[in-house]
Amino acid sequence: MDEAPLLSIKNLRIAFPIQVADGYSDLFVVNDVSLNLGAREIMAVVGESGSGKTTMALATLGLIPSPGCIKNGKILFNGLDLLTLDKKTTRHYRGNRISIIFQDPTTALNPTLTVGDQILEAYILHNQNSYIKVQELVIDLLVKVGINDPKRIFDSYPHQLSGGLRQRAIIAMALICKPELLIADEPTTSLDTTIQAQILDLLLDLQEQFGMSILFISHNLALVSQFAHKVAVMYAGKIMEILPAKDIVNKSVHPYTKGLLGLLPSIETRGQVLPSLPGSLSEEDVLSLGCPFANRCPSVKEICHVECPSLSSPTTRHQFACHAVPTINELL
Repeated sequence: MDEAPLLSIKNLRIAFPIQVADGYSDLFVVNDVSLNLGAREIMAVVGESGSGKTTMALATLGLIPSPGCIKNGKILFNGLDLLTLDKKTTRHYRGNRISIIFQDPTTALNPTLTVGDQILEAYILHNQNSYIKVQELVIDLLVKVGINDPKRIFDSYPHQLSGGLRQRAIIAMALICKPELLIADEPTTSLDTTIQAQILDLLLDLQEQFGMSILFISHNLALVSQFAHKVAVMYAGKIMEILPAKDIVNKSVHPYTKGLLGLLPSIETRGQVLPSLPGSLSEEDVLSLGCPFANRCPSVKEICHVECPSLSSPTTRHQFACHAVPTINELL
């Protein structure tokens, strides 16, 4: 029997109110999303900006910004539905058993406090220990995240550090309580290419050391195909495809996934104008009763505009939601 997932999101729907002619209506930025993340597993969630990736992740921590609200679904963590918890119990999980790395380390750190004090605070909120002991824990963790001069960094303010050092400090803050689940929300977006590679290698090393699971949010398919165990592709609040990361280049079938892969630069296209997906993600896609990708899809059928395809069986390793491609049984 397969091991139960550490995190299981079931039929999650998150809406924000929008003004219409006769009042307000719901805009579902996350619409019937289901996925499972196993223990010690890395799952990447990819898609264009506005696909609902970050909103879905924030729901796990009870951080949906107002006036957004969860309309339906479950978020099970070790079998416990996080959406049923009161605020006090939610705070016990947030930052302690489930932690997050935000994409911009500049805004994620308080400019008026030293880096050390901010990491200390993250630990003390959930644990009791002497200041000296916690300081030792923090300095030891700063070493683990690749900081060579931890005492200086401990006493530094965020503006005194480079982007790479700030991101390492954010990672240390996220890991100080040894969480079981780490959510990494595009943690390399604001960094240059060399530092990006260092941060990803660091996350892989720390995942192995701490034995945690990682939900990695990104828009870079090339990056996650080498980093994650499996990939979920989102568009307009819906899951388009889920498959093992190692199969994404050669075995993906959804037109949206294929379109994203077609945007990746390669040696063969060197010197040529980079391709782009026609159109853009719009409110119309989110509100569509059919497939949200229908207006941009090169393989669109008539049914795609009126009926939204369901994600194929959750018992398979490769799932997709598309009227235009064969069923899983036909692919096998």
